[in-house]
Amino acid sequence: MIHPKLLLDKTPAFSALAEEYPDYFSLKKGAKVEFLKWDEPGFAVLSVAGGYIVNYRDLSDIYRAMLEILKTGNKTVSIRREYPYEFRALMIDSSRNGVIKEEYLRKILIKLSLLGYNHACLYTEDTFEVEGEPEWGFGRGRYSKAELKKIVAFAEQFGITMFPCIQTLGHLQHILKFPKYRKLQDTDMVLNVYNPDAYKLIEKVIANAVEPYKTDLIHIGMDETWGLGRGKAFKANKKIDPRGIYLSHVAAVAKICAKKKLKPIMWGDIVIGMTHEAALNNAQRRKLPKNVEMNFWNYYHYDKNYYYKTIREYRAMGFEPMLSPGAWNWNRFWPCYGILRETMPLFMNAGRELGVKRAMMTMWGDDGQECPWDANLPGLSLFAEYMCLAEPSEAEAKSSVELLGQSPFEDFVAPSEMDYTGRESMLACSAMAKMYLYEDPIFGLFSLHNGKRRLKAKYERAFKSAGKAYSRAGARNRELFKFAKCLADVLRYKADLRNEAREQYLNGNKPGLKRLAAAIPGIISKVNALWKAHRTIWLLERKTFGLETMDLRYGGIIARLKIMKETLNSYVSGKCASIPEFDAKDVMIYGKFPRVVGLLSQNVQSLNIPHR
Repeated sequence: MIHPKLLLDKTPAFSALAEEYPDYFSLKKGAKVEFLKWDEPGFAVLSVAGGYIVNYRDLSDIYRAMLEILKTGNKTVSIRREYPYEFRALMIDSSRNGVIKEEYLRKILIKLSLLGYNHACLYTEDTFEVEGEPEWGFGRGRYSKAELKKIVAFAEQFGITMFPCIQTLGHLQHILKFPKYRKLQDTDMVLNVYNPDAYKLIEKVIANAVEPYKTDLIHIGMDETWGLGRGKAFKANKKIDPRGIYLSHVAAVAKICAKKKLKPIMWGDIVIGMTHEAALNNAQRRKLPKNVEMNFWNYYHYDKNYYYKTIREYRAMGFEPMLSPGAWNWNRFWPCYGILRETMPLFMNAGRELGVKRAMMTMWGDDGQECPWDANLPGLSLFAEYMCLAEPSEAEAKSSVELLGQSPFEDFVAPSEMDYTGRESMLACSAMAKMYLYEDPIFGLFSLHNGKRRLKAKYERAFKSAGKAYSRAGARNRELFKFAKCLADVLRYKADLRNEAREQYLNGNKPGLKRLAAAIPGIISKVNALWKAHRTIWLLERKTFGLETMDLRYGGIIARLKIMKETLNSYVSGKCASIPEFDAKDVMIYGKFPRVVGLLSQNVQSLNIPHR
């Protein structure tokens, strides 16, 4: 155990640390650690009689130093660390259907501090309190200012600076859907920048967003502003340049920030033409306000030269970019560690070699925020090594995961393999597990791409692997690995269900269809067990708001499984002459196996729901 001495002895931060990790930290016994402040960058750890001395400059150094001490296993050490990245941040999506609870955020912040993070933000499109705007975050679990102030204060004790992360142009669909704000719509997601009331609202929102925080940093969004100037703001027979509209808006918001003495950060994708919009031309780039920091995000490139090129492109505009790789947890039930370990190191190594000093991992929650937070520990640990170590390695990340997660590294990573059948399907970014679960079992809009391939053996292996992880997990992780086990248990029966039923139907095998119909109640029972496990994790991590969306999805699939049973039995008994859904020829709408790319649950639930 580590016995904190002198600087932080018996402080609330160390009490919280000892409570979260009683096996490692104590205020009463163990190796004593003396903390001495110095002016050098980073920290040093030196073994001395009875314990350790830690020299540190910033408060965050103390916590990363303690992780390094834990990794030594009580061996005699002399460690010196200088961080390649000075700004080491995590962005947690709290807008896509799920908002992390304050008490669970405390656990997250403790982990982040030990990994070496020194900044964090909650991505809040509308999920924060704005005085006089009761619709802002209504029914979505918004944070009150009081909650945010407590979160900020807790993080500060661990050397983590929290800052607001909002939107000031696009991604505002949860506000613009209300009648009160429809006059401010350009598109269903983007503000009408020609309406002066839009800027009155933005200024009000910014003032409320920064109030709970103790920093002048603010992330103002500005990404993926598709259709800007071409929705309700469009005027027929009048020539427009959406890039010019965008530039004017950025300048206006930057001016608001300057007036409030804030340092704005913005996503830089629109500026460089990364997200299907034309890049700003050179003349427009020269007019970009220089008080804004450009945030270069990308999760999809497997060529380091792309990252070199784009970093230099931002620098040519006069901006030193912040780098943002992704945790690959969005649109799925478990993070896709395989993609993260291929893309993030390329991004971070390019930044390191070019001397970039600021980085922020993005942990999005698209399509329902259904990925458990703790499942992200391998990716967050690997990212931390690239921010903190001159020679990062996956071995160091594994050590961090096993110390902080208290289960084998492989147990945290293995469930991600439920989302791919090999490298080619992994690179397609498929969310196979989620698609097989939520797809309509009669239409099989995702599984129809499998053709004659069957995936039962794959998910049997996943079930066995998750079962082992569950059986050896302590109390900290039992619910997490129970969820993985229940997911694999459903998929080993449901992933092939539609294709097997259609094959039996086309072959005229009514006894086979009867057996499949008889097996459906057992599948429903497994879906119910998964639903319960998923709800348990949600309620541990998040506010209840948004859980109804997941409940509706599970309820819908159970209802359709019941209908499938009735349909098969009706056909077998002769009550109906055919099954039209099975008679229809399959169309590979999402690509050729194994590169099948259905990513959103609504895409596989029905062809009568608009796809995105």
